Amino acid sequence: MPDLWIRANGQPIPQGSKVAGKTSTGRLFVRDANPGLKAWRENAAQAAWRTMNERDFIIDPLQGPVQLHVWFYFEKPKSNKTARPTSKLVGDLDKHLRSICDALTDGGAYDDDSQVCSISGEKLWADEHTQPGVFIHASVMQ
Repeated sequence: MPDLWIRANGQPIPQGSKVAGKTSTGRLFVRDANPGLKAWRENAAQAAWRTMNERDFIIDPLQGPVQLHVWFYFEKPKSNKTARPTSKLVGDLDKHLRSICDALTDGGAYDDDSQVCSISGEKLWADEHTQPGVFIHASVMQ
């Protein structure tokens, strides 16, 4: 089974906090606190789907235990002097990983993110060579 190399451009959005509320008609709801999350996950899912389907052959979803290596690239503010993105505005690495694991399920890279048995992630600044976004290496563990 081939390894998957997936690239999704755009500002990475963490998945985590929820907001509960009540509509004007009294119906209760729970939604993601970050309004950009849905579009980001759709973007990453489409990137996975393209990787799986826009070749000379269609790749089946990864089966069995999966390992992920994920690199998140963020736009660096001109005023920022840190070597890595550590600001609360960038978000927690674990919440970014959660959004990618779910997006890869939605994009068909694997059947369910419960298959992910090993994961590593890094937050990096985008530069003149790399746009903001995510770069993912997904493979079946041996």
